[in-house]
Amino acid sequence: MVEGPGVRNQCEKLQRFRNRRLNAATMCPSELTVLVDQVVLSICCLGKQLFVVFVSFYLRIHFGMNGTTRINGKVVEGGEKKLVAEFKLERDILRLYDCTVALIERPFRPEQVSTSKPLDFCADEYCPDRSFEVCRRAAAQMISDLLLDQSRCPGVGNVIKCEALFRACINPHTLVESIDDERLRLVLKESRAFTMEWYYSKVRRDVQNVRLIYNRRTCPWCRSVVQKQYVGHTNRLTFWCGTCQSPSSHTRPVLSGPVPPPRPAKRS
Repeated sequence: MVEGPGVRNQCEKLQRFRNRRLNAATMCPSELTVLVDQVVLSICCLGKQLFVVFVSFYLRIHFGMNGTTRINGKVVEGGEKKLVAEFKLERDILRLYDCTVALIERPFRPEQVSTSKPLDFCADEYCPDRSFEVCRRAAAQMISDLLLDQSRCPGVGNVIKCEALFRACINPHTLVESIDDERLRLVLKESRAFTMEWYYSKVRRDVQNVRLIYNRRTCPWCRSVVQKQYVGHTNRLTFWCGTCQSPSSHTRPVLSGPVPPPRPAKRS
């Protein structure tokens, strides 16, 4: 799943098309031909959604599991990527692959994004206190479900969820109501920290894997076998350490930051 860091990275890459006129729309659903001769007013994102704004309507793009955009270059053919739309914007060609594109036939309201930006872990406007206030109300939810709730934690996907819970030493089956305020703030802090770490690794095009627990076989801290199970109402495959994230770990003192592993995690 393309999560918040990937969507923000795509959004920044597409800023070059602001104030450009769309000259042609090909290889796409017929309803998107209304975009021809329209000028792109702005491009913005919230969580896992990207918005391309025109005067009277806008596009809402969701990248799903493996969606991406490509500017110019050759068309990717075969089974590698499915071409969803191709747009010519003056001297450049923008292609969308493996994503869903919805045409919303009404003017875009900036408050659709701005009111939720303080909850978006990958946004510059992120507000820890506002995020905590909203998440604290979800007392009956499992923490795994809360982090994947896009109305409360926009942009968080399964990778961020697993990494944040591991770094905060919280068992993924834990109910929010049983997590004290200090621990809940820690979960949100680690969600923000890992999200930005992942985002900046994309900006730098750093090949180093920033994940500690997701899709690993052994815990980098205690070397226990990593547990994996479909968890919560969202039923997403979750990775966690049964030792470091046992229920008793919730009573440990809250540290000022992530615990560094005693030795580098081996790629597995």
